[in-house]
Amino acid sequence: MTDELRECFEESKDPVTCEREICIAKKKGFATKHNDIDMKKLEELIDDEFCEDTKLLEDVKTNCLNENFEKYAPSEYCNFTKMRHCVAVWMLSHCLEWHDNADCKEMKGFVEKCVKMSQ
Repeated sequence: MTDELRECFEESKDPVTCEREICIAKKKGFATKHNDIDMKKLEELIDDEFCEDTKLLEDVKTNCLNENFEKYAPSEYCNFTKMRHCVAVWMLSHCLEWHDNADCKEMKGFVEKCVKMSQ
């Protein structure tokens, strides 16, 4: 975690009020002044962050930016949390190596189920 974001992690992590996610989005430059997601700026950030993995970049753009990212969390959660969940599911779906323990197998199964449900 960068020092720039450290203060955000002192905020509430309530997925409904989104204080932590809004703080992070503001620091990273993709929150509007009305605390909405600036999709154009988020796309620029995603292009930059995932530029080395073109398949992941394509999947995140297709499923999170160009599709209904809201289906990745309960309706009462804020859009920043829904977007974070969407991106996380697709990042995890691109993991090439999983440990062979029970926790990892369970997480891998969960991610595979999320990907199937979103298609």
